[in-house]
Amino acid sequence: MVNYKLVVNDSGYRVGDDGSVWTRLKRFGLGNGGGVLYIEGADWRILLPTKHHSGHLYVSIRGVRRYVHQLVLEAFVGPRPEGMESRHFPDRDPANNRVENLSWGTHQQNIRDQKVHGTDNSGERNGQVKLTASMVKQLREDVARGMSCAAAARKQSISRTQARRIVSGERWAHTK
Repeated sequence: MVNYKLVVNDSGYRVGDDGSVWTRLKRFGLGNGGGVLYIEGADWRILLPTKHHSGHLYVSIRGVRRYVHQLVLEAFVGPRPEGMESRHFPDRDPANNRVENLSWGTHQQNIRDQKVHGTDNSGERNGQVKLTASMVKQLREDVARGMSCAAAARKQSISRTQARRIVSGERWAHTK
């Protein structure tokens, strides 16, 4: 069964521990003087979230973009502690906003989570990368066989500094 709590600082919206976000239905009737009267109803309508390019879901609350995972955390866990950020773990799916998949954590915890799930941008997953894992392996083998770092760097079309960092393990440390 889904539990619901009001969105922090806005009783016109509620959030479910399953990651759903709801808005109060507004009903109008005629007042005694014939004017339109707003009637606060207990009926709710689910909001359909929009997917951000990062994969996170958001809804518009009173014209402001609010990320669903942050709404769930604030309602069910509490306010964000100083120096913490939202964390999707154990499931890294940014659209999984169930309360049991969310927590407040440090930036370092988020980075470690990415490494555990293989969603970090190291190596070939980095859009800026010039080398592949096989090129790095070849560079290291060339240097191990006696080729100078400068020659190995020229062969791979990278700088000598970058070649030294790769050979020393400062860069591409995840590649053996």
